[in-house]
Amino acid sequence: MNHVTAGQYYPVDSVVHGLDPRAKLIALFLYYVLLFFCRDLYAYLYAAALCGASVALSKVPRDD
Repeated sequence: MNHVTAGQYYPVDSVVHGLDPRAKLIALFLYYVLLFFCRDLYAYLYAAALCGASVALSKVPRDD
């Protein structure tokens, strides 16, 4: 599967894929609230690290 469209379901056995969909929606909402209240560079770096960790936990392969 070389071409995966953004937002398309990719079947992988990971922590993120195993979560309840409601938990993922709540986490996404809380992430948006976190971004809204960021006031300095360190807050944005923390938010970027949080996003990177969730992508790494999803185990979806990169398309290099």
